[in-house]
Amino acid sequence: MAETYRIESYSVSLYSSRQDGSALITLYMENGKTALINFKEEERDLPLPARSKDGNRYRLFTSVIMLPTYIDILRNESPVYFHYPDRGPNACISTLQEPVGEGEQDLY
Repeated sequence: MAETYRIESYSVSLYSSRQDGSALITLYMENGKTALINFKEEERDLPLPARSKDGNRYRLFTSVIMLPTYIDILRNESPVYFHYPDRGPNACISTLQEPVGEGEQDLY
């Protein structure tokens, strides 16, 4: 069963030159837990498995192409949850089930 935590806040860092990623989102969750999402420039650097350090700090890696999607979800959805699997390398963030079109504005 996956560990699941509600994300309470986040911060975004963009780096000019860094070997292990050009961007970083830090998720601050309930019970003082944090997750670092490292955004990698090169697709060849992926996939790297998600990792947990002592069950309080998590680290995951994805492509920098996904950065706008993560920021959009964190900025515009609530509540948002972090899921860390008990098996396998794929951690994720998610929303709850929502009705189609809820809160969306017609742009046309």
